[in-house]
Amino acid sequence: MVKVLKCSKPRATKALAGRQRASATKHSGQETGAAVGASRWKAPAPSAPLAVPLAAGPSAYSTHATKFALRFLDDRTQVQAWLERPALRGLPEQLRRGDGFVKIRGFLPLLVADGVRHALTGLSASEWDRAGEGERDDVAAAFADGVKHRFSVAEVECNELLLGVARLLAQMVPGLLPNFSAGRYSRGDHITPHTDLLPECYTADEAREVVEAYQSGKLASAVSSWKRRRNANERSAGATSSATTALEKAMQSGDIAAVRRVLEEGNKKTTNADGKKYVSGRVLARSSGGQELGYTRWAAATYYLNHQWPATFGGHFIDLEKGQRHLPEFNTLVVFNVPRLHEVEAVCAPQGTFRYSIFGWWLLRNPNPSDHTAGQTKASTKVKASGNKPLLHRKPSAAPGRGGGARGVRADTVKKRPAARSK
Repeated sequence: MVKVLKCSKPRATKALAGRQRASATKHSGQETGAAVGASRWKAPAPSAPLAVPLAAGPSAYSTHATKFALRFLDDRTQVQAWLERPALRGLPEQLRRGDGFVKIRGFLPLLVADGVRHALTGLSASEWDRAGEGERDDVAAAFADGVKHRFSVAEVECNELLLGVARLLAQMVPGLLPNFSAGRYSRGDHITPHTDLLPECYTADEAREVVEAYQSGKLASAVSSWKRRRNANERSAGATSSATTALEKAMQSGDIAAVRRVLEEGNKKTTNADGKKYVSGRVLARSSGGQELGYTRWAAATYYLNHQWPATFGGHFIDLEKGQRHLPEFNTLVVFNVPRLHEVEAVCAPQGTFRYSIFGWWLLRNPNPSDHTAGQTKASTKVKASGNKPLLHRKPSAAPGRGGGARGVRADTVKKRPAARSK
């Protein structure tokens, strides 16, 4: 039997509570839940009144929800208090009792969930990358399982609200390594049966960028730093590409002096913002950060943000081990241990209607640092939730067209590759 938990309704002003009830009635699948541990959480003190006149319309409400969500997610004290509720506390034990599967409705305060949903729908087309199509099929290129899939992914580190949710998810199992992204399914998008058991490897230098985004400072500062590093590395990539083209021409001409000049010039230009050198798009890692560390996916999480999503739209999460179908309900979190056989049913919603989620994994460090394939055959199931200092990690490299094979990293990005599996 699947374990389904309900989070309590937060205390708020009467006006906000009324607005939440109206929104909950409008959005199918939303449940505010029973009064469990509500006294531990209080709404953040806003700089403006919480009440939003109903006559103000959906635009004013979305703006208000976005501001409220940012205040909540950027307040670590409030987030920690929210995570202390019984419905969210002790995730490893909940998974053990739930036979490796937990479903939590009302995962975030309703107004926060509405704000995060608004952030997802507001991402521009350029911020979404397609996975599973043509040359961009990273699974076929990097791994041997070749599971068929098609969907869109976006970085959470480039948006304050999305990063805030990812940070909150990471805090649910401290000591493990977070790897979260945003997902969007359009009509026909799907994933065929798979277990999520894939290896991940990171160098210390690459990992620090991710760790800093999840742990350091306010959300706005973390997002700004992430974008700044990415832009700097993209400029470095442009210089590297030009140097490579010049070197090829010089070698074809047979002019040794020209080859030497190109190499000397390239050594001056192919250094990125972090001091790493690149040749033909690959990292020449420094001795301090060049060691690759292997990780295994311990558990997967998907946080659904779909308003009024009827069963006829498809896109169900199908747990093939239990033979159960789960509608991607608004403000609902699904967590399961890896490996677990499942699939994502093809979306059949009208064109222009998207299925949104924030998804990813908590990662365990492999016992042998040089073992990059441990996750292909075995996954650890015993986890102790503790305050251990998070280990450093990175995601596997990008798909063809975004950067190499399973262990390479291109100079043009600190952007993590789209995860091989969305939910």
